[in-house]
Amino acid sequence: MSKVSSKLFLSTLLLGIVSLGLSCAFAREEPSERQRQTDRTYVFCRAQWKYGLQRNDYLNRWIDRPLFVDPALRDTATPRPIQYPGFARTQEIVKDYRLDGMGLYPETAGRAVIYDYAKEYGPESFLLLTELTAKPLEGRFDRNASIAKALESAASFRIGGRVVVIVGIADTRPIEFWEGIVKELRETFGDRIAFLPGVIRPLGIPLSEWLPRFAAGEISDQEREQIREYYRKWARLGDGLYFSTPSSIADDRRRFVPEFYRDFVIANMKSVLAEPEFAGKLFGLSAYIGHENCTRFGYTRSCDGTKTLRSSLETALAAGPELINIPEWDEQNENTSLRPTLYNGTSTLRIMRYYMNQLRGEAQSPLPGDDTAIPNLVLSYRKLLVLGEKLEIELLNIPDGKKAGSYTARITLETPDGTTVYTSPELTFERTRLHDHTLSIPSETLSSHTALMPRLEIVREGESRTFSDGLHYIGLRSTWNWDYKWVKQPLRDLMKPTQTAFTLSEPDAGGLRTVSGSIEVEEPLAYLEVLDEGKVVHMAGGGESDPWQENGEQVVLSLQWQSLKQGSRRKAVEGSIRLEGATGRWRVPNEESRYAPRLTGQRLDRLQPSVYSQRVLLAIDRQEVGNASLVIDFPGRKETPIAVADLLKHSIYGVPGPDRFNLVISRMLQPSWMPQHLKKKKSAFHAIVRPELPSSVYQMQAVGVSGRIYRSKPVVTGDPKAKQATAVVFSETTGGSLPVKVSGDALPVIDYRFTPRHGSVLVADAGRPFWAILGGYVSQATDRGGGESNDGSPFFSTRLDLPEGSLEAPRWTRDEQGRDVLCFDGQGNYIVLPQGVIPRRAGYTITMELKPETVDRRQVLFRNASHYPGSLSIYVDNGHLKADFLNEKGVSTQGADSFATLPAGEWSTVVIRYDQETLHIAVNGEEGQPIAIKGPGIYDTTSAVGGFRGDWFEGDLRRLRVDHHAPAADAL
Repeated sequence: MSKVSSKLFLSTLLLGIVSLGLSCAFAREEPSERQRQTDRTYVFCRAQWKYGLQRNDYLNRWIDRPLFVDPALRDTATPRPIQYPGFARTQEIVKDYRLDGMGLYPETAGRAVIYDYAKEYGPESFLLLTELTAKPLEGRFDRNASIAKALESAASFRIGGRVVVIVGIADTRPIEFWEGIVKELRETFGDRIAFLPGVIRPLGIPLSEWLPRFAAGEISDQEREQIREYYRKWARLGDGLYFSTPSSIADDRRRFVPEFYRDFVIANMKSVLAEPEFAGKLFGLSAYIGHENCTRFGYTRSCDGTKTLRSSLETALAAGPELINIPEWDEQNENTSLRPTLYNGTSTLRIMRYYMNQLRGEAQSPLPGDDTAIPNLVLSYRKLLVLGEKLEIELLNIPDGKKAGSYTARITLETPDGTTVYTSPELTFERTRLHDHTLSIPSETLSSHTALMPRLEIVREGESRTFSDGLHYIGLRSTWNWDYKWVKQPLRDLMKPTQTAFTLSEPDAGGLRTVSGSIEVEEPLAYLEVLDEGKVVHMAGGGESDPWQENGEQVVLSLQWQSLKQGSRRKAVEGSIRLEGATGRWRVPNEESRYAPRLTGQRLDRLQPSVYSQRVLLAIDRQEVGNASLVIDFPGRKETPIAVADLLKHSIYGVPGPDRFNLVISRMLQPSWMPQHLKKKKSAFHAIVRPELPSSVYQMQAVGVSGRIYRSKPVVTGDPKAKQATAVVFSETTGGSLPVKVSGDALPVIDYRFTPRHGSVLVADAGRPFWAILGGYVSQATDRGGGESNDGSPFFSTRLDLPEGSLEAPRWTRDEQGRDVLCFDGQGNYIVLPQGVIPRRAGYTITMELKPETVDRRQVLFRNASHYPGSLSIYVDNGHLKADFLNEKGVSTQGADSFATLPAGEWSTVVIRYDQETLHIAVNGEEGQPIAIKGPGIYDTTSAVGGFRGDWFEGDLRRLRVDHHAPAADAL
């Protein structure tokens, strides 16, 4: 045998021995059924705690708000974000849920006080589940001090005498990092802690990549063994395994997939923990309600009525873990709140109460104050849809007693004038079984309607009862929508008024209307309000005139500012804003905040740049308006008075300032802060409003202190004589695009006015939800959203890509013909367009008139994107106009070349037309090569004009128009 052959033989023999050893290692003793270490599964809900019930700033910032918000709970003696009165009220609500307790991140600023509050609150049945963050918080917060707090607290959840400590997403960091943490915890605290690492990425691969392979049956036994070995390493790290993110398990429709959770995630974890080596180890799982973060960057996970919560919780409970931690109790940004909210009502309370009674082996029972003559039935549907989506209506029966039997229900949909457009079949419900019936209707078949009212007829024990008055209407938009929130209405939550009235006047010469309303009920009211397309535009103020809303005696201006730089790291803006020619009343809120400006007489200064929206109100007597002006004195800006009369006429004016700071002054026709509860059984109002859209839908809404809700029939402002138009929409039912007939005033034509009259704001007659801003945050222009830091900017997470020292806003100048144009310097100038301007599942046409300085480098002209990717990006690359596109199934088209050429140094008209099937790009009437792209787009999100991630446009722009229809090619 040659030396080479000898070496090969030895290598082969050695490899065989190693392989045999590995095979023996994997030939483990067959796992037996895993034994739970507790008497039952304990269910918690993690809380952020900062979104307390005492806050009064929920209006229009998020898509939903807490149902039981009460500014009277604010403890002014304790100016911390988490205040005891709000905590105590929360615990009273949690008791009705029958939850075992709440989770918290004690490392996060101010959260450790919850341990003290729990002791003060008293009930031993309320437990706290301690969760560490995987973020690098070392040096900011003392982890050991947090753990010490947990160990001292009698409320801390313990198993076998040890305090349970979990980490939701541990394997986003190397296991070596956590080995050091666990070692330190053991050395400091001994064996008093049960540490459960959250493992969410098998083999370091996101579940979103495993799911399609699982569905296709492509995961081999060998890969499953590799996954189990991965779990073994983490199980050896501490005291068990925890899975925290079922929200990552979703199909192309963004719906939860229980089979994958059960047969892949849970099955592999549970198999490992059932092995003899891991006997006595703990198991933690999670469930969730949905992830519809509409105002931030589009929604990611549908709550699917109540199905996502029920399905994820049932799947987790069936696995028999020691604990389940549901994210989250009070998360406003992602709309994951388990707590009662305005649009969820008490639906989640009723569902969780059912499961928890079942888990505890206790009898089902109604909520205190329930009218048991009404079935415990929850009616759920999306409150706003775009044509092409399926209108799904879920009816859920929740058992709350032992009485057997059944009842029937039938749904009809009616126009506001009472015309029936749909009738469902008769649906039968068993009283002692938790189950639902869900109806599905292609919304394109309802294209001639803007708003529909559901009417529900219940027949039980021979008696018929109808529910209609008080329910939320179903809004139907022709092409655009970014609101994916479901409204979930327990029939027992409906308020029963004895008298109501709601009217809207015809518009005056300036487009303003007067809205009037009244209500009388048999219980104390918390709020009586008016909604315009879901936006709160008026709230009755305890029966008295709101001192901070426009009326016959005064006008009110809003001064709102925001910056892409973190305020705590920036000094105050130099200069001031002052009122001349009048004496105004100023409201400067949050005096204790580090962002609070300084008011001296009629001058406001020390404006702090902040990623959080800051607002001051200014009330001026109507008799003084003619002489009043605001003088803005910022460095580098010519001091020019802005007439208050012009501000009222033109509605809005924006001023880009230093350090990526943007100030927007607007006419204030809606409340900014929530007033104290009415606490009376009748209320009335008259208010001045300006419709948000040509076809706005108004509704009166009353909320009782008890949480019961009444909603009036909608009033539509659209022109009933408007001509019909054709929209192209992507049908969820047929899987392709199709034309539908709609009212012309419901089909947006967003033609931005290129005039410096509004400063850094671009307005359009299509309505304020479409108004844009030069630099800044789009929520400053629309006055919707912006609930958290960086919301409303496409540069949510890419803001550091902006060149240092650049100016966000392009500057106003004039072209050779004397027309107003915007000049982009190629160094970070951009315009922000709000969600909805680019419809995700409808056809549209973008028209731009521009003159680039150069075309020999890549420059992004238009990009629909934010923190999450949007659908479309158009850019010039070596003279050619190209496109990137990402659809909702994750199919990406990169660098598609239209071969349409854009010349440098001259004005060109660029037309971009997309019909959900094909993208067309034309320059000066000459169309390039069509690009086949299948819609719909991935997310409803903001858009940027002028550049993205370093590819900045240099040149001039004098027209920007987005039509929500895609005309024929010969019309270009």
